[in-house]
Amino acid sequence: MWLQILVFLVLLASGLAQNDFSDPIACYKCKGEAKNSSCSDPLEAENIEQKTCDRGICLKWTKYEGAVLQMYRSCSADLNFQLTMIDGVCRTERNAVVVAAAAAVVVVVVVVVVVVVVVVVVVVAVVVVVAVVVVVTAAARG
Repeated sequence: MWLQILVFLVLLASGLAQNDFSDPIACYKCKGEAKNSSCSDPLEAENIEQKTCDRGICLKWTKYEGAVLQMYRSCSADLNFQLTMIDGVCRTERNAVVVAAAAAVVVVVVVVVVVVVVVVVVVVAVVVVVAVVVVVTAAARG
């Protein structure tokens, strides 16, 4: 008896887990400033257009347009991604945080290179001074 109930529950769970999101759903459709618009959080649903999506899921995302962070709400079926493939890896445009991080990495690399060059110059100068001292000492003895 318990085995039959367990098998039934496993079959029921596996059937529910295989939802392909093909049932129509109602999604909000809007675009506005992410910090202060009718599309931003908290959402005032009575002021937002709704759209029936025949397949997929409802999405909310943000994207910079110029210097303004915009929020979008729509159906996944409405999206048209144009991804650039480099070495078989998807590359997408990122926001200013990634650019700032890349600039910080460049600054660190430049600082490290400058430090290495200074260290090499100091080592060469010490070697030259030691060589001069050895030559002068040898000439004085000799």
